Amino acid sequence: MLSAQTVDVQVFFAQTLPPDDVPGRMDTRPLRTPLITAYDLRTETDRFDPARQEYTARLQFAAPGLARAQRDLFRTLREAPDLEQSEARCELVEDLYHAWLRLYHEDRHRKILDSLQRVLDDRGRLYDLDIGRLRLDYDELFDLRTARTDLTLRRQEGTAEDEGLRQVYGLVGDSLTFAEMPTAEQITSLLVSPRTPVYAQAERDYELALIDREIALEQAEERGILDFVQFRYRGNPNDELDQRFHVGLAFRLENSGDRQLKVRSLELEREWIEANGTLEDQMQSARRAASRRELLTAIDFYQQLRRAFESEDQDLARLAGAASARAGVDPQLLLDIEERRLRNLLKLLSAETEVIARYLDWRSDRDELCLGEDGRWLNRTPGG
Repeated sequence: MLSAQTVDVQVFFAQTLPPDDVPGRMDTRPLRTPLITAYDLRTETDRFDPARQEYTARLQFAAPGLARAQRDLFRTLREAPDLEQSEARCELVEDLYHAWLRLYHEDRHRKILDSLQRVLDDRGRLYDLDIGRLRLDYDELFDLRTARTDLTLRRQEGTAEDEGLRQVYGLVGDSLTFAEMPTAEQITSLLVSPRTPVYAQAERDYELALIDREIALEQAEERGILDFVQFRYRGNPNDELDQRFHVGLAFRLENSGDRQLKVRSLELEREWIEANGTLEDQMQSARRAASRRELLTAIDFYQQLRRAFESEDQDLARLAGAASARAGVDPQLLLDIEERRLRNLLKLLSAETEVIARYLDWRSDRDELCLGEDGRWLNRTPGG
């Protein structure tokens, strides 16, 4: 059994994300592209006389540049990206980012609820004193009792969420630290001058490269002029030896409609992929702009909420000071102020969690989230 350890976001990704071990290609043999593509040996008899037998050997040669085009196509096919594996790994990385955010939320949420539980316990002790003094406020007793029930249920729900996540990701017994989580101010600074995104076009680039290789192969086959070289030997005993050998050449000027049709269809397919890719880029640009606006909206709401609560805390602190100066410290008022502060922290935590969730969505729409397999986007200095 592993001993407990302190886990931050980098350790979390390192021990949870499996290594990206892509198995090597099973077939690593090079492609044979011989210069002579066909051998043809024929024989013909003359009056079934072996002395007058005729032999013909024909060698067919590959078109210029055909071997290179074949090797390029073979290399492109062999180096095809494993898009399914890349997509599955990207989904896993995204799940880990959102899981770490949930763990952060539950950790902060539990600590605030624990503090709120202590406030309610103190309030209950004050009410016990009031009951002993026969100073009963049934409405306040009712509110306190129902608040305790609601708080107990919230704590149980949060505990179950936290324990479930820890079991799934092997964090049972570990101490989690979230000191390096990016703040709203740091995230805002990234939106001022964002880095040019790296668009994920692996599938499109591969499809275009494959079409280019196929077109080059068709064009190379069409450039062949020399069809074959022929050597013929006729065993006529009446001919001189040099008259028995004959050499022939065959030339071909190809103008195949089928090949032109195939090349044109490939070109049309390439144009369609480029046009469809342009539309996808436009839609992706719109998604990035929308996610940026949503992130800015979440940040603005969080900052407004924080300013309002900070102003309220200052006013309530002055109120407690003024009340203490007049009639001494009122424990009921102090508990009311502390409870209000803790409930404000719960609202602020929800707003902060929303900011970070929108921030991860923004990274995802920029095709950057899956590039951070080390958890860098939820680090204190996530970069631009």
